[in-house]
Amino acid sequence: MRAATLSRQVNEDGFTLVELLVVVLLLGVLGAAITSGIVSAHSAQRAQIERSDALAELRTAAERVSRDVRAADPLLFAEADRLEAKVDRGDGHEEVEYTIHDGRLVRRVDGGSAQSLVERWPDDHDPFAFLVPDDADAVESVEPPGSAYGVELRFGRDIDNADAPVELSDTVIMRNRGG
Repeated sequence: MRAATLSRQVNEDGFTLVELLVVVLLLGVLGAAITSGIVSAHSAQRAQIERSDALAELRTAAERVSRDVRAADPLLFAEADRLEAKVDRGDGHEEVEYTIHDGRLVRRVDGGSAQSLVERWPDDHDPFAFLVPDDADAVESVEPPGSAYGVELRFGRDIDNADAPVELSDTVIMRNRGG
């Protein structure tokens, strides 16, 4: 009888192969769920950082354009995808042009080299609309350009893995309306 009791105790110590396989399977499922959650959170964080960077780029560009529009005396060319102005900051006039070129919003001063302000400009996204007297809505072009008293900025930037571009709008009223 003593031998049977010892034999039973030895057999009951430890785990069976099936129990070990179940534990390994459960740990695998748990590990996969945790890994999936971490990857998803990392992707969401990366997308948020990219949106923040795009918005910062748009704000910087809008500040640059706003500064030039406020100092414009007068607008020389006013179309939805191109703005040209004579800018006077007190140290003489400069001709500043903003246009969409190769998917970028670029700034050119006195016909010099182009400085890129916004990379990855969305297709079919016009950056400018113009405020004119006797018109409640902003218009896409102005003739003569000097009749505009303000510019509505409509900036956008494409980002990876997003359905829509990041957008920023602002309205700028010109200080110098001479001619």
